[in-house]
Amino acid sequence: MATKKFTLYGKTFYPKLFEENADKKFNPKGTYVLTLNVDDELADLWEKEKTLNKVKFDRHTKETTITIRRQHSHKNEWAGGPPVVKNADGSIRSFSDGPIWNGSEAEADVVLYDTISGKAARLEEVRILKLAEAPPMEDREDEPAPVKEKKAKGTIEDDDVPF
Repeated sequence: MATKKFTLYGKTFYPKLFEENADKKFNPKGTYVLTLNVDDELADLWEKEKTLNKVKFDRHTKETTITIRRQHSHKNEWAGGPPVVKNADGSIRSFSDGPIWNGSEAEADVVLYDTISGKAARLEEVRILKLAEAPPMEDREDEPAPVKEKKAKGTIEDDDVPF
């Protein structure tokens, strides 16, 4: 049973929100994943909820992230399937509309509910407020990429013999 609705806002990081790009690493039917880079204030509010989804801080990029998932198949039909994804104007977005690039500004509705293990979170709806531009593609057709020769592991060169 849902206990609370929570709205997250931030920049997307590798969103997998459609059946065509669902994460199938651990679940062959797919898991929908949204990772948002959030500000400190929102991260503090999320931590106060004491959910099983922890706030993570990347010391290299200096960004705070929250990752929310939704299973494709669930014992309760209403809890499974892809989340609703909308554009800024409220229209429904599909995979064929093009990719959602990293850095796109998004708002996500998350339902917090109690489980035996603690408070869990389920992704319900995502609104893409501002779609980031596609990263620039480098033209490499003129020159082939350099091929670096690799040394086979476990081989000894003649000058490397220790005697």
